[in-house]
Amino acid sequence: MDVNQFQLNYIDSGQYQNKPLVDTELYCYRVMTRGAYGNPRIIEPLINFSQIICAQPNDDVAPCAPSFTIEARDCEEYIQTASCGMNVYSNVLTWNRPADQKCRDDIQKYRIYKATTTESEFSEIAMVADTFFVDSNLPSFAACYKISAVDRAGNESELSESYCFDNCPYYELPNVFTPNDDKCNDLFSAFSDRVSAEIGEDGQAPCGQDLNDLRKRCARFVLTVDFKVYNRWGKQVYSYQSGGERSIYIDWDGRDNNGKELADAIYYYNAEVTFEAVDPSKQKKNIKGWVHLIR
Repeated sequence: MDVNQFQLNYIDSGQYQNKPLVDTELYCYRVMTRGAYGNPRIIEPLINFSQIICAQPNDDVAPCAPSFTIEARDCEEYIQTASCGMNVYSNVLTWNRPADQKCRDDIQKYRIYKATTTESEFSEIAMVADTFFVDSNLPSFAACYKISAVDRAGNESELSESYCFDNCPYYELPNVFTPNDDKCNDLFSAFSDRVSAEIGEDGQAPCGQDLNDLRKRCARFVLTVDFKVYNRWGKQVYSYQSGGERSIYIDWDGRDNNGKELADAIYYYNAEVTFEAVDPSKQKKNIKGWVHLIR
């Protein structure tokens, strides 16, 4: 290409290749000079080339925003198959590159943002080049995520729509117990597999309990329990609140608040259970029911 011999700078706008420059391409340049010594014995012109320099066109346009491709967790399946004793969890994030080829080629990395609840602020937790990310070693599934795309010039796209993972909470209480010191069903307790250490050779838990059934009904993602028991006339006879050394399982021995044994009868209860949930407005649940105390 011809450039004015007295010009000491040059702007490449793609005019000599008859198409716009592409911001994903690397362009390289060198400068050729022509000169002479004014000596007829030296062939003219003398040609000399500069060093080669390469650069990408300036880019101030943000890339296309990505979108998640995550399948929702089936809580019914999870409760039927997952162990009761799990306390470390992970969330797997997946997304697609944009369908538009130009948008796809423009993206270099993805930024991942996280919030612990639907009401929390998002903060950046990672930057990756792949289209998936595993957020591991979590105390629960509950978390919300957004992602953005970043191009080679550092421009960042708009954030994607939020995707929230939630826990699969569960809490179930029995409707009969027999506090008669026979070591079988002596306590009124939320379902759990805490008896698994006492499994016999026949694979059964103590007192003929089915361990597999217990594991499908065990308490999950429970933070606190506020439990109250009433007799048939509506008088409160027992109360229990978890916290400290008091577990979420209740383990009521059939005595009233003064330590006196209660008579055989049907009693009514209300349990206010606080679950660990991504939406704070859905954390609390009142469970009402009855239990037959048989000595």
